[in-house]
Amino acid sequence: MRIISTLLSLLAALLLAACNNAPAPVTLNTVKTGTPALWKVTGTQPGQIGVVYMFGTIHILPDDVQWRTPTLEAAIAESDKLVIEVLGLDDPQNAAKIFSRLAISPGQEKLDARIEPSLRDDLDRIIDASNISERTLNRLETWAAALSLASAQTKGLGLDSSSSVEKKLLAQFKEAGKPIDALETIELQLGYFDKLPEAQQ
Repeated sequence: MRIISTLLSLLAALLLAACNNAPAPVTLNTVKTGTPALWKVTGTQPGQIGVVYMFGTIHILPDDVQWRTPTLEAAIAESDKLVIEVLGLDDPQNAAKIFSRLAISPGQEKLDARIEPSLRDDLDRIIDASNISERTLNRLETWAAALSLASAQTKGLGLDSSSSVEKKLLAQFKEAGKPIDALETIELQLGYFDKLPEAQQ
């Protein structure tokens, strides 16, 4: 079986619930073309040779970055199936429900009490730029607050997941009628963060 594999960012869609008043986008000075990594892995089983393509992706890109190459297009055409990291991020309502269920815990300390005192000024600056209320962040577990703030910073750069490599590949495989699978569910991936000890969060 030939499979093309990509990694899907959780950062892009997690945050959904986190920020809806991002500042105006800034102009990014980015390289407009690239040649992302593509690996071809082959193996044999009795009676068949298996081929897997692994494609390294950037999950959030400016609209005008050109990442497609003839080699990649040939690998896509040859592939029977697409396997991404997480399936279901294209359903924001369901993703937001899962995020809220795992991210919000009663009795949390204030967020600034959970970090080193030397980082508090930086945290205040990041919160001010995010347009996320401190009250909201204080209700979130530390991992969820961190992801929410990171998502707000991404939006502030004028980037969103609609330009992601994964969304474009998903659309291409759907249009071709090829199956799509995932290594994890949203719940499983967020669950890893949710179970981290506070110091690691």
